Amino acid sequence: MGLALAVWQWARPRPEHSKPVESGPVDSSVSINTITGPVVAPVAQARSVGGPMVTGTGNQVRVVEAGAVSVEAGGQVVLPAVQQVVEPLPAPAVDVCIGRDEPVARVVDGWLSGELVAVLGGPGIGKSTVLGRALTEARMVSLFGDRRFVVSCEGAPSADAVVDKLALVLGLVHGGPGLRNLVLAFVRRQPCVLVLDNFETVADADPDGAHTLVRELRASPADVRVGLGYRGGAVPGIHGALDIRLNPLTPEAAVDLFVTTAGEQHRGDPNLAPLVAELDGVPLAIVLLAGLARSMSTLATLRSAWQDKHTALLHRHPTRTSSLPVSIELSWDTLTPDARSALTLAALLPDGWPTDGHTTYLPDTLNAGVIELGTRALLHDDDTRQRCLAPIREHIRTQHTPTPQDHRHLVEKVRTLAAQADRIGHVGGAAVTAELVPEFTNITAILTTALDHNPTLATIIPGLVRLQMFTGLGTPRLAEHALTLAPTTPDKAAITRALAQLYHARADDRARELFNEALPLYRKIGDVLGEANCLSNLGQVEFIESRNDRARELFNRALILYQQIRDRYSQAITHAYLCRLTTGDQRTIHRRKTNQLADEIKLDLNTRGALQAIADHE
Repeated sequence: MGLALAVWQWARPRPEHSKPVESGPVDSSVSINTITGPVVAPVAQARSVGGPMVTGTGNQVRVVEAGAVSVEAGGQVVLPAVQQVVEPLPAPAVDVCIGRDEPVARVVDGWLSGELVAVLGGPGIGKSTVLGRALTEARMVSLFGDRRFVVSCEGAPSADAVVDKLALVLGLVHGGPGLRNLVLAFVRRQPCVLVLDNFETVADADPDGAHTLVRELRASPADVRVGLGYRGGAVPGIHGALDIRLNPLTPEAAVDLFVTTAGEQHRGDPNLAPLVAELDGVPLAIVLLAGLARSMSTLATLRSAWQDKHTALLHRHPTRTSSLPVSIELSWDTLTPDARSALTLAALLPDGWPTDGHTTYLPDTLNAGVIELGTRALLHDDDTRQRCLAPIREHIRTQHTPTPQDHRHLVEKVRTLAAQADRIGHVGGAAVTAELVPEFTNITAILTTALDHNPTLATIIPGLVRLQMFTGLGTPRLAEHALTLAPTTPDKAAITRALAQLYHARADDRARELFNEALPLYRKIGDVLGEANCLSNLGQVEFIESRNDRARELFNRALILYQQIRDRYSQAITHAYLCRLTTGDQRTIHRRKTNQLADEIKLDLNTRGALQAIADHE
């Protein structure tokens, strides 16, 4: 066969005989010229040839007219490939599409206006669902009937491979160099709408070929309406498309999608809203997790399992539509090393970073990687911050760890950021508080794990606890954890007192116990200010509980130490408390000392007002 094909290439008919092959009726007969020897004819059925062709081996070449086959003695039959009659595949039905009415309408309107439509977004965000629902919208069905097609480009290494997939979907079982012309002729024969889903696969592997294919399909936009499903923020190299970027579902739509999948019996479950909230509005994650809830009477166990296993629960079968981990890994495989490094760090930051402020946590060397994550829609941008959606973040965090160098850089960035909290309560503290509040969740997430490997980070914990006191943010867990790891007595004393202050601010009875634990630690290291502060803090606890005699004793002991180290600001505060706890001449003396010290250190009006409020407290 190979030799005959070679001869055919060498001795093909002149141009005037090279007419395109036309589809004809199936003809089960084979016409053979006079033969003087054996015949090798493995083909039992053939479609008739629509034009002359050349067959032969060696120096025996013969031109055969349409409908005939020539076989030389000992030669082989050369026939065009068998082409069967196959019906085009219908557009797949989309059973559930909740919370996407607006993007679906935009897709349909775009197609009806003759625009190239690109539906964009990250893994599992619902691109295929939106395109599929748009295809089955009433106006599309009315205008295009059964000429609505979906072709997945997944696994296609080139534009030619996409053409092969197109041919199968369109029912054109044919091979060879004329296949693309057949496909283009078919889609242009009557108006149709064609979706190329997972377009990022071919766009990455064969960008020039992918762009050319889209241009060829779009050469007759009135006849061929094209939609692209692209995992990313924009299709590179495609200009003038109507870009429709999908955002996470709203909380209401996410709950409706979960209940629609899992069953209405879960609508009133108290775990429903918090469980769905943890899925961050990613439709594939919601549907897969809801599928596990169908046979459950409550969601408590499922929520606990999600918190423990995360995306491992969302892996059913190894395909992108039935396994969120597979879908995420497909995106991971396309990333450059810089983008992978940036993503592994982003996965450690629950609240991401300020928009255009990734250098708050990441090195400048990963700038290109961050841009790439945006184009791949692996970062969600909500106008003020960029972050990984929770299911993506949890998968990357458990499956892909940052390099030691990248992680050390991140921890040092967090240390520098958190260390600013020491200024809270002093000049410039308000600006520091405003900067740190949006980053608090990230800071605590990084420090909680980093402390185990680097206990010296404990030195920045007291400042963070002060931030919590001023803002009400978070729980005491980070400080409690740091206290067990504090490497030095000064660190342990500072954390113990800071944690006691946080308990005191939150009316927690453990405050007195911790102040009493911190007091001997400060004495042990000779920190007079720390000792005085603990005595003053204990005095405040007793004052609030109306144990005035004990409070007065503690404040007087603290005052002696403050005078010893000449801390006039703390003396002013202590005199204000003693003013409230005394009467007669003693009260007059403490009030006068409070005002005198305030003048000496030039306290502002607000601080003076606070001291006055303490002194006059009823």
